[in-house]
Amino acid sequence: MSNPPLCNSTIMIDPNAHVHPTARIGSDVRIGPFSVVGPHVSLGQGVVLHSHACVRGTTDVGAYTEIHLFAVVGGPAQTVPADRGPARLTLGTHNTIREHVTIHGGTGDGETRIGDHNTFMVGAHVAHDCVLGNHIVAANETGISGHCQVGDFVFFGGKSACHQYVRVGESAMLGGNCHAFEDVLPFTLVKYSPARTTRVNSTGLSRRGFSAAQIATIDHAVSRILDGGGDLERLVVALLAEESSEHVMQLARFVAESRRGIAPRPLPAGGRS
Repeated sequence: MSNPPLCNSTIMIDPNAHVHPTARIGSDVRIGPFSVVGPHVSLGQGVVLHSHACVRGTTDVGAYTEIHLFAVVGGPAQTVPADRGPARLTLGTHNTIREHVTIHGGTGDGETRIGDHNTFMVGAHVAHDCVLGNHIVAANETGISGHCQVGDFVFFGGKSACHQYVRVGESAMLGGNCHAFEDVLPFTLVKYSPARTTRVNSTGLSRRGFSAAQIATIDHAVSRILDGGGDLERLVVALLAEESSEHVMQLARFVAESRRGIAPRPLPAGGRS
């Protein structure tokens, strides 16, 4: 017979789990068999670790986050040579981390930060020093490289990927097998490899409650950006002169801050990437 779980009125730890005595464990936490919790880990209220989950590095896991089998959350980055920093990771509340997901901490004095209410499906990877917002969905085998920034309500299709330092704006969607080497504008849908901006993500915006008029305004601004040529400073000034709504200003700021360029429109038929 197996031993009963170690528990008090609010915490249940399976006897076959390995939880370091210096780890900080919140109330109502459940830790399944063969899970590993490192010495510098903090688990917030209501966190659930299913069997064989591993949380390591200097990692804070927010309340009511659920980590499934064979996921590895925290720990050193995949850098060469290996970085010897504390590998800090802050993971917000109500996140779902499915099987075989890997999320790495920051390098040196850096930190990986992930917000609230995100879902990482089987095999997704978030690399070192990334900053992710809220309500993000990363489908199976998504790959987000180091130092990327991802806005709220972004959807990554299966096997999509971002190059290092790429920014993905709010409410953007990357189609399956899409590989972004340049920044992805907020509110847009990108496809292909390398990523090309095909249209405004009208379905996603409608689901968020954007009106038809707001979507039309965003669509016009996106067209101006994609068709405006390479002078980003001139383009931003012209765009704000035409329309100064909240979402157009957001697009203008995103363009002004771009260092990798913006994912362009698809090439004409027969064109080369």
